[in-house]
Amino acid sequence: MIMKKKSDREAAQESPAIEVLEYRKKHGVKDKTIKIHDMRSPGLWFRVGQVVQHIYEGYKGVIIEWEFDSKSSSTPMYKVLVDEDTTDENFSSVVNVVQDQLYLLKNTKVKNRLLKNYFTAFDGTQYIPQPWLQELFPKD
Repeated sequence: MIMKKKSDREAAQESPAIEVLEYRKKHGVKDKTIKIHDMRSPGLWFRVGQVVQHIYEGYKGVIIEWEFDSKSSSTPMYKVLVDEDTTDENFSSVVNVVQDQLYLLKNTKVKNRLLKNYFTAFDGTQYIPQPWLQELFPKD
């Protein structure tokens, strides 16, 4: 079998989805599907990149994904990358949280070793998603 080398143009057009999924799986973040969320429901309170705090548990984190609960299409669930300074080392670095257990924090940074994989920068208000994450949540 002859292997054809990809041109620079072909390589640049490749989707990072497989690499991203492999990375996320390796770090305990499981994807249900690769789905582009090109519409936002009026029931969503938060966006990808916003910093939130859990009402009862007290930890803070940054939203990396949202999805509606399969049992009730009106209940948004957020995947939150947890701030390592607000939890102990046994706490998962990514958690799923129901919308009404979170509130928005402004001008707050998060410390997490996985942060650079999801975001390019912090603009003083929220985190700016990596291009692959922007593609999955274009309206956020």
